[in-house]
Amino acid sequence: MQKQLQSRRNRVFSDQTEQGRCVIKKFSEEASFQTELQVYKALHGSTVPCARVLDQQPGILVLSCLPGENLVQWLEGQEQTGVADWDIWEKLVCWLIEFWRHTGFVMTDVNLRNFLYDGQTKTLYGLDFEQCAQGSIDVCAATLAAFICSYRPEQTPLKQQIARYVLERFSALCQLDMSALQQETKKQAQSISQRRNNP
Repeated sequence: MQKQLQSRRNRVFSDQTEQGRCVIKKFSEEASFQTELQVYKALHGSTVPCARVLDQQPGILVLSCLPGENLVQWLEGQEQTGVADWDIWEKLVCWLIEFWRHTGFVMTDVNLRNFLYDGQTKTLYGLDFEQCAQGSIDVCAATLAAFICSYRPEQTPLKQQIARYVLERFSALCQLDMSALQQETKKQAQSISQRRNNP
């Protein structure tokens, strides 16, 4: 029996098939469908953890179901304890860099709900690739840092600490200028704020 899942842009359902649980994603726009399909094709055979495409029809992808909880839930849990789980944030940085290297795309929507972390296997997965575009990894890094600090309660000391760690790791792994990353993060934070105030 199909169960509708939360999605702002598309109609998304979970379902049970002979192959096990799957996610059926019905796209509202053809361009979004083509982008996501292109990304999955680029990721095929890579070591980047993500869903598998089980089937496709015009405007529809059937994807394998992924385990874990989204990173917003993990962030909220870390806020409650006051202790960051650095392994999760390191995995997220590495996932985004590998994704960029394999596909040539960056995730322009690095909302933490687009990532799942399976605490049992210690695996981080990415999903929702329809908003991907060719771009610079430094903008992706800055957007991620801005998003981390934007969840309520905003700009807490722990969130700022995690955002700083994320930028430092991107800087070290991709030879990016830290001061330029911080300036770009401020710009992305303003953009997120404007979108929320003018939906």
